[in-house]
Amino acid sequence: MTVTSLDHKLDVGLIMVSAMEINREASFEYYKNFHNNYEQNVNDEVECLQQLKPDLLLANVPYVSLSAAAKLNIPSIAMCSLNWADIFKRYSTEYPEAAPIVEQIKRAYAQAETFLTVTPAMTMPSLSNTQAIPPILQHGKAYTDKLRKQVDNDQAKFVLVGLGGIPTELSAIEWPRIPNVFWIINDSLDTSREDIIGQDTTELSYIDLMKSCHAVLTKTGYGMLVESTTNETPLVCIERDNWPEEPALFEWVEQHGYLQTITLDNFYAGNFAAEVVALLNIDWQKPAITNNGADVAAKIISPYLQ
Repeated sequence: MTVTSLDHKLDVGLIMVSAMEINREASFEYYKNFHNNYEQNVNDEVECLQQLKPDLLLANVPYVSLSAAAKLNIPSIAMCSLNWADIFKRYSTEYPEAAPIVEQIKRAYAQAETFLTVTPAMTMPSLSNTQAIPPILQHGKAYTDKLRKQVDNDQAKFVLVGLGGIPTELSAIEWPRIPNVFWIINDSLDTSREDIIGQDTTELSYIDLMKSCHAVLTKTGYGMLVESTTNETPLVCIERDNWPEEPALFEWVEQHGYLQTITLDNFYAGNFAAEVVALLNIDWQKPAITNNGADVAAKIISPYLQ
């Protein structure tokens, strides 16, 4: 069986001020304008799907495509740890006009054959077609000795700083200086301090870099929290303005790994040395994680591609 994957991006999700801050007003305006023309937006997507002629739509998780697929009787499966109905609802409580938008998004998700909720997923009580599957992630290989040779320090410990793909203006000037600790950051940020390393200089893949470090500093988000924990790298996590995924993610990480949390204000002020130090010498004692979510998802999806 030959399967061709066609990537097609549709949704904006939320309008962000930075990797960690949401622009609520702009996000609401985007959804309001989009849903004022929802049927036309669906019809535009119908035209795209008619040209593509897919056997299956796998949505992660743009809802307009699910509405379009339903019009064409194309089977669809949604798969994610979140959904935009509940995310948008959380950040639009001050706008009465948001309620019908939320309901329209829910109806779109309901048209999927099933919604595969990837563990650890946010709770989705408003959706009746969910099916939980194990985590989906990558495993890395540790090259800690290689990093120590790079900094010429056999006692060095490394903290990987990853805040997601959204551009964020950051300065490391206020970050704590901890003996023998090196921060590994995106090369677009300031790397003038001797204890800061640009990640590209390591010549390691991101997942191997994660496995090679002694801690990860990140914001709340599925990929970083789940992959760090599965690769046995403890986490310092910046709390994210009541992000709906946060309770489920934090509970799962605390069950399977080691977690310290900080506020956004403390991150910007550089007040997180204690949280980092608390994780640097962790003796990992947590049991292995069942992480065959990709295989489980493939078995669910494959009958649609026969």
